[in-house]
Amino acid sequence: MSTVYRTIFADDRPELIRGARELFSEWLKDKGVDVELPESGRIDLGSTGVEVIAAKDIGVEAVRLRLDEENSGQRWSTILTAIATEDEGWTWVDLERVSDDAYGPPPILAPPGLVRGFLTSSTCRSGSTQLRPNHRVVNEGQLGELIEELLDPDRGVPVIVASRDNTDPAGAATRAGALAATVIGVANVWALDGLATSALSKELGPDLHIFGGAVRTYLPGLTVPDRYPRRHRFARRELFVPSARRGAQVVARAVVGKALAARPPIVFRHRVAMLPGFARQAADADALLADLLRSEEERDQLQQDLEWAVLEADVAASETEEARARVRWLENRLADAGQYVAGVPTPEDARPAEAGSCSEALELAKAHLDLVVVGDTTASADELDQHIKASIWGRKAWLALRALQGYAQAKTSGQVQGNFLQYCRTSPSGLEVVPSEWVAASENETTTNNPRFRGARVFPVPVEVSTDGEAYMEEHIRLEKGSDPAPRIHFWDDTGGKTGKVYVGYLGRHLPSFQTN
Repeated sequence: MSTVYRTIFADDRPELIRGARELFSEWLKDKGVDVELPESGRIDLGSTGVEVIAAKDIGVEAVRLRLDEENSGQRWSTILTAIATEDEGWTWVDLERVSDDAYGPPPILAPPGLVRGFLTSSTCRSGSTQLRPNHRVVNEGQLGELIEELLDPDRGVPVIVASRDNTDPAGAATRAGALAATVIGVANVWALDGLATSALSKELGPDLHIFGGAVRTYLPGLTVPDRYPRRHRFARRELFVPSARRGAQVVARAVVGKALAARPPIVFRHRVAMLPGFARQAADADALLADLLRSEEERDQLQQDLEWAVLEADVAASETEEARARVRWLENRLADAGQYVAGVPTPEDARPAEAGSCSEALELAKAHLDLVVVGDTTASADELDQHIKASIWGRKAWLALRALQGYAQAKTSGQVQGNFLQYCRTSPSGLEVVPSEWVAASENETTTNNPRFRGARVFPVPVEVSTDGEAYMEEHIRLEKGSDPAPRIHFWDDTGGKTGKVYVGYLGRHLPSFQTN
């Protein structure tokens, strides 16, 4: 069972247990599940099941309400737990999923509509922050409310802010609306109108500012200045074009993924978990064993990731020092020629220098790289963005895509010959490249000759590139070596063909091979 959504909040409503039952019943009716909730027990209706567990003890009452829905090889379970004591009330909603195709595309994030019912009918808080069911639009005169929420040291949830885009003034509200629908119960969302974008940037400073239709996620514990400003992730406007909903999915996955680690309130752990029906029973031994095995696998994977990260950091530090030495040498050569550039700020390129995720790298390529054509690889890139190293891979992917653009330009102009690997090895002056160790010009024979492995590397291309509309893309770029997911970019080089372009068919985890299977 995989938990895909979780929200836990303090709920001020009187008679919380009765209110939770009523809201759950209304939600079931809205979903077309016509059933009378029992005081306790389970009702099965074919592919749908409803379960109620209720318990009381001195000074505490709890109810757990569950809906199981089987559909298209998947089972979705929405679990509502409400806890009431004399002093406080808590609501906890989990959405769980199991699938016949565990390695298929990740599901679309869609929080249960049940959560909106709670947030609209009572004051619900995480820490000191009141959770809202919808986004808020503020102008410069109302900015104080947003800043107060951002800098509240007791804030319990992220705050996502969509900035104004002067080319599309309504765009911020559109992006904020898509985000609010995806992160309801997990984060609060604001949209900036009027002059609020520049005013907020002035308040937060250059490390935390926001502009040009971009979206930024400010995590709890924000300070100005902030010790680690890069943890407050920045998503450019291009991520939401042409689909605000798809961009919201990318931003929300990082936020919702962190929320899954939230611990139940103390009253649950110390009191309710001991009540009949709320704790694991002896029959759950298999589930406990599965949890243990999964934890050990995750531990081993994290250890491998750490070892590779240390190696990569060492290589990166060495390359950085070499680059600095090269820059110093070039600056001295220019100074000898009477051109003094040391200390002069580097002009800003119209093309963004970094991407915060693999999905963002793809969107930037579509917007800025005319000789690199990106295929339908959104789902596999989104999957990578759930990983803790998503921002590292995003930066590498964007560098790799820019290098493919430089290669295509150089080939078209006759500046270089050969393939992409040779281009990176020769490192033409003034052109972007990736380390040649990242590049593989072909797959090995066992992969090429195996129908399943070869088929996994066949992706669509225009008919002017290949008459059957697809190509075996064995050329690839390694964004990371080592254990799974070991991200790869697979591409088809038509720089010597009719189009003069490079076609990216895939950005995602290592495709199947004898090593990965």
